[in-house]
Amino acid sequence: MNSTCSWRPSSLWPASADSVLTFQTLPGSQFTLQVGTSLSGALQATPDPAAGPVPDYLQQGGVNYWYSYSAANRMLYFKYNACDNDPNNPFPAFAAEILATLDSRPVDTLVRPQK
Repeated sequence: MNSTCSWRPSSLWPASADSVLTFQTLPGSQFTLQVGTSLSGALQATPDPAAGPVPDYLQQGGVNYWYSYSAANRMLYFKYNACDNDPNNPFPAFAAEILATLDSRPVDTLVRPQK
């Protein structure tokens, strides 16, 4: 799958204009943001952890594979960053640990994000 962006923001509205975008939350409240088309300042590759929780798919990018279990959501989140064995966490042992978690805890949802 190609992840290259095939559109440019300038194709959505003029480069000199700001746009007001309105969003609606799941409960139904609305909020608006004024968005400009210029790139001023540095872009951040990842969210600032001080600004709130970092999404699961952006966590632990430096390890080949990892998982977490959320008891409150009855969810097992499994992330596979690289197809390479980690000598500090050999894949057969890692897979056995995931299977043991699935056997010992209630899991309604298994999440494995795609790249």
